[in-house]
Amino acid sequence: MSGRLLLYDDTPIEEAHGRINEAIKHRESAIERLQTSIFQYEATITALRTRVAAFEKSSCFNQACIFALKTQRNEFSYVSRLPAEVLCRIFLFAQRDNDGEILPYSQWTKFTHVSHRWRGIAINFPRLWTELHVASYQWIQQAVKRSKNAGLIINILGRNSDHKDILNLALLPQVPVRGLRIHNASNADIWHTVHARLPRCSPSLEFLDLVGIDTTLYAYASKVSNSTSKEIVRDNLRRLRSLRLVDCHINWDSNPFLRHSLTHLTLHNPTTDPSRKEFFLAMKAMPNLQYLDLEFALPPTDVVPSSGDHISLAHLRFLHLYSNSPLEIEAFFYLITIPQDAMVQVECFMDQFSGADFSGIVIAIAKSYSQVFGSGAQFQTFALYQPKYDDNSFGIILELSTNAIYGEALIQDDDTNANLQLEVFADEPPPDSLAMKHILNTIFKGSSLLQNVRSAYLDMEPYQDGVDSELLMKTYGRLPELVSAFIGRYASKSFMEALKHSSAVQDPVHFARLSSIYLYQAKISDLTGLISAPNPFAVPFKLLQDCLVQLYDRGTDMYSFRIVE
Repeated sequence: MSGRLLLYDDTPIEEAHGRINEAIKHRESAIERLQTSIFQYEATITALRTRVAAFEKSSCFNQACIFALKTQRNEFSYVSRLPAEVLCRIFLFAQRDNDGEILPYSQWTKFTHVSHRWRGIAINFPRLWTELHVASYQWIQQAVKRSKNAGLIINILGRNSDHKDILNLALLPQVPVRGLRIHNASNADIWHTVHARLPRCSPSLEFLDLVGIDTTLYAYASKVSNSTSKEIVRDNLRRLRSLRLVDCHINWDSNPFLRHSLTHLTLHNPTTDPSRKEFFLAMKAMPNLQYLDLEFALPPTDVVPSSGDHISLAHLRFLHLYSNSPLEIEAFFYLITIPQDAMVQVECFMDQFSGADFSGIVIAIAKSYSQVFGSGAQFQTFALYQPKYDDNSFGIILELSTNAIYGEALIQDDDTNANLQLEVFADEPPPDSLAMKHILNTIFKGSSLLQNVRSAYLDMEPYQDGVDSELLMKTYGRLPELVSAFIGRYASKSFMEALKHSSAVQDPVHFARLSSIYLYQAKISDLTGLISAPNPFAVPFKLLQDCLVQLYDRGTDMYSFRIVE
């Protein structure tokens, strides 16, 4: 009877079993969730322990720094007591990076929080706040206030929605803007703001630097929509000394910025090419140029300049040209005459190297110098060598210097030693080995540039087998003032053969005053007597002996003979 009572229910047995199974699954799911929570808590505890360890490590590091600062406090106190004038120079140095570029204010203003004295000196030092990268409207407000009419330099680099408001504040008539630098700010509103504000603030403007301006350089230059504004700008830009335009549209015929007061001009890749007449008139309008940098901005070659079309840049101290057209470079030097003491750097790139093009540039440069000095060029050092390029390009560099440079100083990587540096490079070398022979004959034939050269450097690659002893005798051997020769590895053998032929006579015509010889990285053969693979560029030891003996018998005073392997 009791068994019947246990089984007695209105629910069937199968349904009861189903409910029991569901209850079991529910409990198992709850257990799994608890286990997952336990794993998550354990992971969180592990992460917290890692962070605690990092905090402890950081705390130890900070404690060590505090200890180090405390130990150096006495030494730092001497810096803090420096005179205000010295601290101001330190502040100016801290304001710039290694390349001399102004740093963002968030990086260099940290030193103003070192002490109350430093902050007071920095705030009351106007020059510290004159040049800055524009970052925010509030910052430009402080800069205008603290510069105290010392002349503000505005740098707008890149795109920012606040630039228009910043310019409206900075280009006020009462704010003397000394320099304006706008790079890659393609927003038309920015340039319209400059266009509207510049006529009034231009009297204090000393330099203008524009890069990547998509609009016309000056909106009314080509289509005069506001001639009064253009006249105001032209009349007010009396202090403009430096102009830099990169990837900009230039109106060569009516540009208010290409003016008489300019001393520094940089033009890179203008979107409009000048005619020869426009280029001539533009250069003629700037006779006081001291610095001229032109890349892809040279006059065309459609018209050959006449004998009277020459411009003398008597004040020029630095000239840099870059072009992929040798004829454009030639046209420039036929048009411009430059002083001998100016530093001239010419770079020309071509698809395949051409000895005729290289020679044409040299002839044009020589004529440019001869327009001023005639035959009185006083270059004392002459170098002709091939540089080493990472991409296996071919190139030749010619250098001339008014200073006499001897020995290993000739191969030092110092462009300041050369008054004239011509570099012509190409993706492919010349198709024949006569290119170098043609170049040397052109350089030495009838050129007044080398008549006073006392030191010469020659280094060519092995495939230039056109550099033989006969060629060296007719070129380097006929330099009347040559006293020192620095010869590279592949030309050493030919040079010593040429010297041997010239030393065989008592009254030499070639290498008459040569008294110092450097053979750089030269290979000397027949020293050990061992048979080895022949090296066509190695200098035979017997050749050295015979040459030195002949020089001694002739009575030549050889001051120095050095071989650097």
